[in-house]
Amino acid sequence: MWPWVFLAVVITASALAVVITLMVTSGEEDRGPTTFTVTGTFTLKDGVTAYAPDGGDCQGSRGYSDISGGAQVTVYTSSGSVAAIGQLGPGRHGPSVSCQFDIVIPNVPTGQGPYQIEVSHRGKIGFSEQEANRVAISLGN
Repeated sequence: MWPWVFLAVVITASALAVVITLMVTSGEEDRGPTTFTVTGTFTLKDGVTAYAPDGGDCQGSRGYSDISGGAQVTVYTSSGSVAAIGQLGPGRHGPSVSCQFDIVIPNVPTGQGPYQIEVSHRGKIGFSEQEANRVAISLGN
């Protein structure tokens, strides 16, 4: 008789564990992604660009020497706190006399906008989550 009692206790405990697990996990909803990636371009314009002699990467010169591949790009939340930090990609020759840099900043938290983005120390530009995949910033004349 004892083996049957032991088996009944094990089955009951297992069933109870399954019920508790289902109750705990059924309250969780798929809330979608909790972060997004900011992508876009930063363009340095009009004669402020130093080009490599071999036609390679370009970068800022004179008063824009802080603008080059690897320059810090910061995303801020609506409260002004730092949401994510990235950097400019390598500069490439753009239209006219300009230098363009790719911007890719992953892991920006959702639901904390409107946001602002700043390249180096050049001032903040606003954008929304919906605009995060096409941010376009320019500097120069």
